Amino acid sequence: MGVMNLEAAATGSRVYFFTNAGRTEIKIGVSKDVRRRAGQLETDVILSISGTERDETLQHKMWRGYRQGRSEWFLPGENLLLYLFALAWELKNDKALDLLCEIYENRWNALSQAA
Repeated sequence: MGVMNLEAAATGSRVYFFTNAGRTEIKIGVSKDVRRRAGQLETDVILSISGTERDETLQHKMWRGYRQGRSEWFLPGENLLLYLFALAWELKNDKALDLLCEIYENRWNALSQAA
């Protein structure tokens, strides 16, 4: 998690994790301007890390079991949430931790209602 991606550092690109207004899905993408991209999509930034399109592809492969069709949107599966909680903790990102708690709570409520 703490490894610097030299190509990403040179280009200024970042792999981002966004959430929708309902806090029910997570979008994984790449951009040089994360805040602008979040505004375009009307989403909230959970967090972003230095990364390239290749890193984005690796993230998509890593979480493919949670992927929504062929989109860049993913269900907030347990392992994906744990990964993001760990990143947010490492980055000391309280806003990300708060958003992730909301996402986790919504997921828990949805699962409870389905049972």
